[in-house]
Amino acid sequence: MSGTTRAIPFDLGPFFSGSAAGRVRVRVSTGDVIWTQDDPCEEFLYIETGWIKISSVQRSGREAVIAMRGPGDFIGSRGLIENYRRYGTASALTDGAIVRISMSSFRERLDREPDLCRTLVAYLAHQHAWDLERLANQLTQTAEQRLARTLLHLKKDNHGNEVLRRLTQSILASMIGTTRPRVSHFMNKFRRHGYIDYDRSGHVRVHEEMLQDLLAA
Repeated sequence: MSGTTRAIPFDLGPFFSGSAAGRVRVRVSTGDVIWTQDDPCEEFLYIETGWIKISSVQRSGREAVIAMRGPGDFIGSRGLIENYRRYGTASALTDGAIVRISMSSFRERLDREPDLCRTLVAYLAHQHAWDLERLANQLTQTAEQRLARTLLHLKKDNHGNEVLRRLTQSILASMIGTTRPRVSHFMNKFRRHGYIDYDRSGHVRVHEEMLQDLLAA
């Protein structure tokens, strides 16, 4: 696994797509709050399209973006821990479609559908491995490298540029553990070298192959 993008080989879509007992498909708009920090875990989400940002506000008042999840991702799995409460606030970074799955329905399905159980375990193990790799990168790589990897990850689906339009430099700084001026410096450097450019509206466009070359250097 290269760490630059995350190709999930476990397709959860057939298990969660569409409406049925215990689940409902809904559209979300940019900025919609899906759940709030410290809410009880009463449901899980499968993301069909769009991107969800999960952020946590610490006692100091500082906000940290702790995860970005996109198409094909399953979130809220910590709800399987009894009496667990949401660690962060989940909000829609882009327009999209999600499937809400009630906890009671999900637990029942796990008991009676071994294929779902096996696929979910494999998916969660893969997601955990990717999150650990991201943590290792956070501890060992430069801020410039972390920014490059983050831009590549957010470009993982055909609508990757859409999510990049919604990201401020402050959000990117929170994601990679640096300051907004440092992100601004690196983004200007990336543009000068042709790794990224901006469209007429000022939105970022990532040139994947060139940015991959930067990380391989």
